[in-house]
Amino acid sequence: VEDLIAADVPEPIRGTVFDAVMDGGYDKDLQGPSYRVDSVDDLRRFLAGDLVTFLLRLDPDQERFVEWSGRAPVVLKGAPGTGKSIVAIYRVRSLIQTLQKAGTSQPRILFTTYTNSLVATSRQLFDKLLGPDARYVEVRTVDDIVASVLESAGEYST
Repeated sequence: VEDLIAADVPEPIRGTVFDAVMDGGYDKDLQGPSYRVDSVDDLRRFLAGDLVTFLLRLDPDQERFVEWSGRAPVVLKGAPGTGKSIVAIYRVRSLIQTLQKAGTSQPRILFTTYTNSLVATSRQLFDKLLGPDARYVEVRTVDDIVASVLESAGEYST
């Protein structure tokens, strides 16, 4: 705080930083997602609302979980907003590439999530990351799948 008070910065900036540090939200903000901007054009796209590009960025800790080994499932734990879904989306891309190299020309992947808003967001992210290969991924909520199974068994009707 003393260094902040003594810093040679414009008062509005000092006040903003001081408020962020003193309200206790600073540490929480540091733990949230971060977006790396590699160029001025990236910053312009971000400010123009192209958040999808930034959501698809992986940090080095996330990158190590992406490659599909094909051996065993991976359990990825973390608080909301830490990028678990983004890692899963990249793992789907890796799986599609692995299957295509092995001779499966049109793989079928079911990607499940818990809310309809996550279904919509995941579809946007798959479209951006996979391009035409996004057609191989079906995104649905777990509830929708259960309802579909029960309906086909004659146990449920919508």
